[in-house]
Amino acid sequence: MRVVCITPAGRQRYMRLLAPYVLSDPRVDEWQVWVNTLDLGDRTWLARLGRHAKVRLIEAPKERPNGGYTIGQFWPHCADENTIYVRLDDDVVWLERDFFSRLVAVRERNPDPFLVSAMVINNALCTYLLQFTGQLAFTEYLSATCMHPISWRSADFARTLHVWALKSIEAGSIPFRFGDFPAALGRLSINAICYFGRDVAPYVDRIGPEEEEVVSCVLPTLLHKTNLITTEAWCAHFAFFTQREELDKSGLLEAYAQLLLARFKASEPAVSP
Repeated sequence: MRVVCITPAGRQRYMRLLAPYVLSDPRVDEWQVWVNTLDLGDRTWLARLGRHAKVRLIEAPKERPNGGYTIGQFWPHCADENTIYVRLDDDVVWLERDFFSRLVAVRERNPDPFLVSAMVINNALCTYLLQFTGQLAFTEYLSATCMHPISWRSADFARTLHVWALKSIEAGSIPFRFGDFPAALGRLSINAICYFGRDVAPYVDRIGPEEEEVVSCVLPTLLHKTNLITTEAWCAHFAFFTQREELDKSGLLEAYAQLLLARFKASEPAVSP
C-alpha cells in the first residue's frame, strides 16, 4: 500500500531535524505537511520545504490555525482507503534507521488494532512499558497514564530520559526489541502513530479540537478495537507543552542535531534552498 507521512506543522527549530529523516526514507511516498501556524518565519521555512517533490503542503481548510485546537480540521486529507498513514508530531527529532519500513510492517501484520504507535522516547505510556519490562528503573512507580504528573508533565524527568536516550543511541544500544503491547480504552499520546486510511475514513467528521482524545480513545472504543504499541520502531519526541520552555534551553536539541549530522554527514540535506 501507499505510505504517506503526515505532520501538523510547523516549528522549524524542530522540523529541521525531522525533515531529513522523512525525506530520505524510500518507504515514504508523500509527506503531507499541515500548515497549522501563523508564524511568518515558520511559514517561510515551510514554503522552502514544500519545494521538495515528496512534500505536499496543506493549508488550514476552515479555521485559523491555533495550535493543537485546529489540527482536527486537516484529517479529511488523510483518509484514503488504499493508504497507510504515519502521523508524526513536528517535534519528533530522531528516527531509527528504516523507521517507516519497520512501523508499516508491524501495521500490515496487525490489521485489527486501530492505531499502531511506535516506541516513543518521551511518551508516558512508552515510558511505562520501559519500566514494566525492566528496561529502566525509576525511584517511584509511574502508572500507565497518558498525562502523568511526572512522565508527561515534568521537564526534569524528560531531560533525564533524553540524556539516557542520547547516550544509548550513540552507544548503539537503542533500539532494543521486547515485543508489542495492546493499549485499550485509555488516551495515548499520538506522537508517532500508524493507521489505515480505510479505518478513519467514515469518522473524519468526528475529529475536532480534541484530536488526540478522539483518535486514540473515542474511535477505538466506538469500533471495539485496541491500539498497539510496538518496540519494532523507535523515535524520540522532544517535548510536551508542559516541558517545552525548559527543554528548549537545555542543549538537548543540539545533541539530537549531532545525531542527525552523524547519520547524514551534512546539515539539512533534504531542505537546503
